[in-house]
Amino acid sequence: MAQRGRRRQSEVHRRPGAFWAIDHTFDQEVPVAMVRDLAARRGLLAEPMETKSPKELIPVLEDVFRAHGAPLVLRMDGGFHDREFFEFLDQHGVIAWVTQPGSPWENGSMEGSIGVGKRYVGGLCEARGVAAVDRPEMYRVAMHHINTRVFPRAFGGRTAEEVWEEREPIQVDERERFHERFNILFEEIEKHLRRADWPSKIEPEATRRALARVLVEMGFLEIRSVRITPSIPTRRARKIPCA
Repeated sequence: MAQRGRRRQSEVHRRPGAFWAIDHTFDQEVPVAMVRDLAARRGLLAEPMETKSPKELIPVLEDVFRAHGAPLVLRMDGGFHDREFFEFLDQHGVIAWVTQPGSPWENGSMEGSIGVGKRYVGGLCEARGVAAVDRPEMYRVAMHHINTRVFPRAFGGRTAEEVWEEREPIQVDERERFHERFNILFEEIEKHLRRADWPSKIEPEATRRALARVLVEMGFLEIRSVRITPSIPTRRARKIPCA
């Protein structure tokens, strides 16, 4: 009997500037904070930090928001959960999308970006003879290379930098409409989850669902169902002739 493939949801981001992701990586035991716009696939931050504390990121992100404008949504894992950090985001009209615990694939675009960044850093350090201790500082250089010299297939020959420069900035009225619709959806979903005795924390789940819906409604996000091709069972694999 043919084995049916499972399906998963895949995101297609349509509006540069609307939805960013943030995460940390480590290099030479130094935490490097990285931020990426998911629609333009442009790196916006690659900064070595003293610690992984979200509070330390506040002045750094303040500069990024000042340079590029604040997004509507910032996706992160639970390691960024901090009252002062969330208050800072709220002051700029940014809603935090906190992924589910133990689900790094929910921030898969950011995880993939970090992997690409590390490979670029390795190549640049080898080519330039950079000492291992200076590797964390090379993430800024790698980010610039990726933004300006890589041509994603989806962009038709343009770089992430070119797509980013062509973006239409988020307008004040758009942000207000976004928040107004989000608040309505959040209240509806929260009530539904409470009636359904949702087994885990309700607020972050309601936030994720409400954000996804309003992003789709405003045309900033498309969610597709993608078939996952099942793996070949070991017995069948053994019967495949080798070239």
